[in-house]
Amino acid sequence: MDTQSGRVLNTVPVKLGGIDELDIPFLIRSGYYYDVPGPLQGGVGKPHLLALRDFNGDGNALEFVFYFMESCAGPQTMVLGYSQRQDRVILYKFLLRDQSSGKEEAEVWMLRFTFQKPVSPMHWHYEDSYNSGRSIKYDFRYVPARERFEGTKLDTDAATNLRNLERKK
Repeated sequence: MDTQSGRVLNTVPVKLGGIDELDIPFLIRSGYYYDVPGPLQGGVGKPHLLALRDFNGDGNALEFVFYFMESCAGPQTMVLGYSQRQDRVILYKFLLRDQSSGKEEAEVWMLRFTFQKPVSPMHWHYEDSYNSGRSIKYDFRYVPARERFEGTKLDTDAATNLRNLERKK
């Protein structure tokens, strides 16, 4: 928003399942997904939805996130922020090549991304495991020139994990 004229400079679609809408919490417990600056009543408070932080690792606190709790596996995370180069708000995409299929997918929602610490500046390497035995290994970096995250993922189902365990015996 241009504060001088009151004009909207740009908008970013926040699509979930093809629908450009997202339910946001009015009250939430402190210590979970969104920042809850207080005051708290009964352990809950109003979330600070546009709390700016450095989520891409470039040293600038210009990004914010939206969360969607799809299941007990944890929240899907969408990263948005201000691009100094473009002078606008952008949606950060995750371009990941699936090592199982070789296909590249541009994803805008990433499971539990903001709960992972980078292994080095702008580089994340972690694994999400599920009770079903499925696991997804991620290895990606933030690429400033393209203003997106790029890397690989390896999605392994329970049967494959079981075969690999049996081979190790």
